[in-house]
Amino acid sequence: MRTPAALLIPGTPLLLEGIDACEPADVRDLRTAMGEVLRSAPEWTVVLPGNAPNPHGGTAAAARSRAVPGARPEAETLPQLLSLGGLGVPRGVRVSWRDARAAAARREAHLASSGSLEGPALVSAVGTLRELDPASAAASENVPTGIVVAVLAALDAGVRVRLVSDPRVSAAEGLSAQEGQSEVAGPSRSLLVPLDFSGAAHPDAPLAPIGGAEAFDEALEQVLTGQVDRRALAHLHPRAEAAAAWTAALRSAFAGSALGESAPGGTALRGTLLAAADSHHVRYRLIQLDGHSGPHADGGGI
Repeated sequence: MRTPAALLIPGTPLLLEGIDACEPADVRDLRTAMGEVLRSAPEWTVVLPGNAPNPHGGTAAAARSRAVPGARPEAETLPQLLSLGGLGVPRGVRVSWRDARAAAARREAHLASSGSLEGPALVSAVGTLRELDPASAAASENVPTGIVVAVLAALDAGVRVRLVSDPRVSAAEGLSAQEGQSEVAGPSRSLLVPLDFSGAAHPDAPLAPIGGAEAFDEALEQVLTGQVDRRALAHLHPRAEAAAAWTAALRSAFAGSALGESAPGGTALRGTLLAAADSHHVRYRLIQLDGHSGPHADGGGI
């Protein structure tokens, strides 16, 4: 299986196995399909949103993160711990660095399942961090839920995760390596991106219905499948928060990379819907983005 340039996955904890006892079969099928794609590469890059400039003011990461006194919304350095414990899900992973230089910079970390924490072990790790380093504990609690879900989903699939705080990752390497090849693009070259459609697009959805949310979902899914129109996607980002959706990781993952900018005759992006589910009246979509050369590449960043 060829590894895509990017894989977009639901950012909800309900994506993880064993969380929703009443999950429908199509969610299980989506998880199975996701695992197959993830295992096509030994390592995936996850970008912590926050550093990417938002021309419309503020960041969606800050809007969707849990409010923690003293925590900085911008992800300038990586946290020491990722946890879903604040949502009542006793799962997390410890963030560690390969050497002293990487530990000092705290911009990049490579995570494996050996660092996973569950139940009492997670509670103990969170308590210790709060006691020894309250600022780091606050930063950890401020990580968007979707990022934690993406990391845990990859680890559950048996692959490693390259977690970075700088959105200017070398996605272009994965794109150029991927074109015209059936081989795996290589470790860390493919992006794993959590994406939440609206939680308020249906009268029985988890959140109170919001006018225009269903139309936003339709537009977002349409722009991400088939030939990706970067300009149209850029116009959707500032509408996400009002629709109770979350696209901050999508914007940050491609900021400053070749996937976020193109010119006629250059690299284009095509999205393919691999699996779809509607759980609790919320869209779950598994979408892969592939790069290809063509005369209809759209300019503009996403």
